[in-house]
Amino acid sequence: TTSEKFQAVGAIATSVAVVVALFAAPIAKRWSRPRLGLNFRMQQPFIVKAGNQYFVRVLVSNESSGTRDQIMDAQVYAGQLSRLSWDQKSEELLDDSSPMNLVWAHSEHTTSMLFPASNRFCDVLILEDTANGPRFRIAVESHGYRRVQRAAGKYALELRIGAANADPIFTKVEFELINCKRLPSNVQLIDRALKFRLLRG
Repeated sequence: TTSEKFQAVGAIATSVAVVVALFAAPIAKRWSRPRLGLNFRMQQPFIVKAGNQYFVRVLVSNESSGTRDQIMDAQVYAGQLSRLSWDQKSEELLDDSSPMNLVWAHSEHTTSMLFPASNRFCDVLILEDTANGPRFRIAVESHGYRRVQRAAGKYALELRIGAANADPIFTKVEFELINCKRLPSNVQLIDRALKFRLLRG
């Protein structure tokens, strides 16, 4: 009957309203979360020289512009470090590659707040000259420092950028420390000793 049809339509409408009420808020909250961004270029200030060391950095950004879109407790996490074959067709997982947090530039901290439309550099590699030629190490927090220095070669390092209130970024960097006697005297010539690229996740 017409009355029964109206009752059925009313029941369906009520069910839809309940579903919308249950899921609309979480979905809206997820879409309104601040967004993390990641960038790198083979130039200053992504690569800086301090004393006899070079610091290679990625730029982490808060790409949201809302006044309440602060990113809380942002962290950059170094995962597996692998040595790549020269043709990059195979890789060897290094046994000292236990995961650790990287340190934000100009600090000893591993977490940071990012305000809307702002960014901050995070150290990834530290290059330095040794008696056996240039070496690199991963710029992880000081109390768990990866002190193993690695020689010239091709490598891949997994990165995870996360925060308390933003979706994480999973990516990888590939880099080559070129076999040479010494690191260049200035950043403008660093490509003679290092090739570094950020792979998008």
